[in-house]
Amino acid sequence: MSWAAHQFEVYAVQAHLPKKMRGKISFFGIYLGDFFPDFLSKFWVYGITINGKHYGSSIPHQWHRGWPGMGVTHTLFAGITFTLAFWLWRRNRAFAVGFLLGYAAHALTDVNDSVGSMLLFPILTTNWTLQTWAYSASSEG
Repeated sequence: MSWAAHQFEVYAVQAHLPKKMRGKISFFGIYLGDFFPDFLSKFWVYGITINGKHYGSSIPHQWHRGWPGMGVTHTLFAGITFTLAFWLWRRNRAFAVGFLLGYAAHALTDVNDSVGSMLLFPILTTNWTLQTWAYSASSEG
């Protein structure tokens, strides 16, 4: 279910911007921020098989959202860090704010599935979850 939520949250974030921010926040920034966490980690969740040998995680949900693994990519801390990096590189406020909003929307939406995300990283590596729907990459969730 979270894959479907991610498809629509970009539009929801843009549609719910305060009136004074409309037209001043980059839609592309929101889009990129929303898809960046999965772009960084999703390949190893499913992996790839070459000549009968599987390269990837044996516990997909742990690798995708946990510690140790790529769960750091689904944290608010990572969103702020990447936003600062983009800001220092391009100095584009509209893009940076959009990217941060998209990234935060992704991390907060992932709290709804049965695996959750490490919202308080680096303070805690606990996955916070509301158990609203089942995590789709594994039967573990």
